[in-house]
Amino acid sequence: MIVLTEITSREFMKSNLLRQSLEGKIMLFLAWLVAGLAHLGQRRRSGRRYIKHPMVVAALLARACLEAQIAALLHDVFEETNGFVQKIFVRTIRYLFGEDGFEGVFGLTNWWRDDGKYYAAMSLAIVKRPYLLLVKVADKLHVVAEPYHKSPEDERAYLMKVMEGFYCFALAHRHYLSWPDQLIFNEMMVLLVNRVKARLVEISP
Repeated sequence: MIVLTEITSREFMKSNLLRQSLEGKIMLFLAWLVAGLAHLGQRRRSGRRYIKHPMVVAALLARACLEAQIAALLHDVFEETNGFVQKIFVRTIRYLFGEDGFEGVFGLTNWWRDDGKYYAAMSLAIVKRPYLLLVKVADKLHVVAEPYHKSPEDERAYLMKVMEGFYCFALAHRHYLSWPDQLIFNEMMVLLVNRVKARLVEISP
């Protein structure tokens, strides 16, 4: 598995869409369109177009279930929209992907901007939909791989939070995953830890 920091639409289609049945291709394409509309004009702190982030997260999960890939594409839609626009996307996702798809995206959203409350809610969401843990690991993996922090101090603080908070959270919930998903989980976690360690060495004074 290669940790991408950028991906083209063609590469995404090759890595994800070609693996799916006709129905899966349609659902994944719809999720891609919805995510593209939700993040239209948005930029990451790295300067890259925001839509590239969920595309990379979904590409990391190309071997996971269709539900995980859809959730990966949509995981930031609610968090990065607000007001009337957010309500439109809530209704759109519920209509296109059903209650299960909506609840998956809802469970990945940090409504409180508070890690403690978020992890408590995520814990309950993962019990019902274990694939959400894979989405969150892939999300963290791309964030760590993508340089965007304002200063080495900010990045160091974030990396330590990943290791001290998220790493322990992820390991505590891995038993909910199926055996094939645990293999994907293990592979991504090794990459995550190695990337964090490498960055901590690179930015150390």
